[in-house]
Amino acid sequence: MANLFLLFWLSLVPFVVRWVGEAGVTRDTVLAFGVVMLLCATSVALLRAALLAANDSDAPIARAARGRKGAITIGAYVLAIGAAFLWPMVAVAIYLGVAAIWLVPGALSPLVWALGRSPRLVFPARLLERLDDEQRDAILVHELAHVRRRDHWVRRLELLTAGLYWWHPVVWWARRELREAEEQCCDAWVGWTLAGDGRAYA
Repeated sequence: MANLFLLFWLSLVPFVVRWVGEAGVTRDTVLAFGVVMLLCATSVALLRAALLAANDSDAPIARAARGRKGAITIGAYVLAIGAAFLWPMVAVAIYLGVAAIWLVPGALSPLVWALGRSPRLVFPARLLERLDDEQRDAILVHELAHVRRRDHWVRRLELLTAGLYWWHPVVWWARRELREAEEQCCDAWVGWTLAGDGRAYA
């Protein structure tokens, strides 16, 4: 039942998005978008609860269903709906913040931060302490390969596309396939650069 509830509200998303595109950012369009997204988030919470109740606590699907992002999303949508009555653009900013929450992974891993003009390598200190020299070199080469390949420019284009067409399933499939291909290319770069020492990365 929870999945049917979710599918119903998801089916309304393209219509609301089209209305926003035709009528622009107004109080009514922003409110309608927020209500539909709030009901979608509520449906996801109900589906998550059903999955947790139907599976053992150590089951992979139960572990994947845990987290606080769902509750944060519902709270943010409620706040955005209230803000839409007076400040529609504030509500739009909250909607974008919710999208950013789901794009950022919960546990931070080494990554290239390229929000500004120059890309920067972010490396968690705790992870750095647990690695030996060979493993550090391998991970550094992998992340620097992303910079050399200009993957951060692809990420900006990907973020723009996901923001415009986030409701289309092909966008999320293409995003997943693109990232997997990038990681494979950078892994190959590690093996080519470090030769025998690349085994430490594996």
